[in-house]
Amino acid sequence: MKKPIYKKWWFWVALVLVIGFIGNIIDPVEEKEVVPVVKDDPTPKEEPKKEDVVEDGEQEEDLKTITERQAKKQLDNIELIKFNEDNGYLLIKGKGKENITNDYTVKGFKMSIFNIMKNIHEQKDIETLAFNITYPLVDKYGNSSDQIVLKVEFTRSTLDKINYENFDFNNIGDVADSYWEHQAIKE
Repeated sequence: MKKPIYKKWWFWVALVLVIGFIGNIIDPVEEKEVVPVVKDDPTPKEEPKKEDVVEDGEQEEDLKTITERQAKKQLDNIELIKFNEDNGYLLIKGKGKENITNDYTVKGFKMSIFNIMKNIHEQKDIETLAFNITYPLVDKYGNSSDQIVLKVEFTRSTLDKINYENFDFNNIGDVADSYWEHQAIKE
């Protein structure tokens, strides 16, 4: 006598896969944040200052704001953005995003660095652009802590040489003025 289909092991595996596939296709409903509207504001509104307004009507952003916005898009967590106006040194320190394998994780770090560079390289105040990418590492005792796993530094002349439309982010280590990888992530 033949077993019914629902008693066969492959039926249940197929059913779980189909349910998982359908669950990934369906987008969850996002809740929208409700912002209260204030109709009568007793405080007078300030007129924008002439130096704050750019000719095309957009408000000028400072280097730190532009950098922070780009870094938030590319890194899991921004730990530090520091700009020294005296020498034009910009340091971006943040936690890299995890990926499927170690190789793809490192490539993701490089892609994140390139995407940030591509969006801020035109800021002429930057004389040196440095990145410190952190990532959780586990020591021999099983303790995990965020450690710097990738340090990359570019001078202004290097930033100006790069053709950002055709550049392969995998070559970051070759074109950077200074490049260091932690032993744990070496390819």
